[in-house]
Amino acid sequence: MALLLVGLVGPAWAGEVFTDAEWAATNRAAAPAAAGPDAGSLLVVAASLLVVAGLAVGLGWLARRAGADKALLRRGKHLEIVDTVAVGFKRQLTLVRLGDQLVLVGQGEHELHTLGTFPATLLGGPEAPAPPAGTSTTAPQPSAFANLLSRIQGGR
Repeated sequence: MALLLVGLVGPAWAGEVFTDAEWAATNRAAAPAAAGPDAGSLLVVAASLLVVAGLAVGLGWLARRAGADKALLRRGKHLEIVDTVAVGFKRQLTLVRLGDQLVLVGQGEHELHTLGTFPATLLGGPEAPAPPAGTSTTAPQPSAFANLLSRIQGGR
């Protein structure tokens, strides 16, 4: 604290006190007139920005070509979506295989609900019989999930 006080008051003791006019004259002579940026410095800044933007786009393109986006968005090893059925506007049922279990998930606009779990052997059961030869099949055949859902509901 004492050194700070001596540093502030010391020049006054040494006779280095300026009047306002002397101070203003000293500052005008020492400092050049402030000028705006010249065209050369603006060109350097613009070129630097273009180089940085080009590097960012180029590295992003290379990362995408190398498959970095797929490595970051890896799919689950143990989950498999077996089938999905829309049951209304922004509502659907999804059958997910998790190991040897099937999980029936109800999806809404903002929520997920587990509706039930079943053994995975339910899908390995008998499928719907194939139509006899010579008949036209204009209606699409129900999927394994639709068959399972109708069995769960009691054939409604």
